[in-house]
Amino acid sequence: MALNPLCGPLALVVLAAAASADLWSGLVLGLSFGVGAVLLPFFIFAFLVAGISAELKRQLAPWRRLLERGAAALLLIFGVTLYY
Repeated sequence: MALNPLCGPLALVVLAAAASADLWSGLVLGLSFGVGAVLLPFFIFAFLVAGISAELKRQLAPWRRLLERGAAALLLIFGVTLYY
C-alpha cells in the first residue's frame, strides 16, 4: 500500500505529536491515525464483500463450470505466453 495519499495527514500527526512533547499524547495520536487510516477501511470493505459475495455466488451458480474453464484457459494462455 502506497502512503502517497496519507503523506500530508501523516506529516500533520507527526508534527502535532512533536509539538505536544508528550510521549503518551504522541502515541494516542499515532494509534488513532493508524486505526482510522488502515483498520477502519479494511473492516468496512471486509463486511461489504462478505455481504455481497453470497448473493453474487448464488447468481453466478449456473455459469460456474463455464467460468472455471474460461479462467483455466486464460491461465494456460498466460503461462504459455510468459514461457515463450
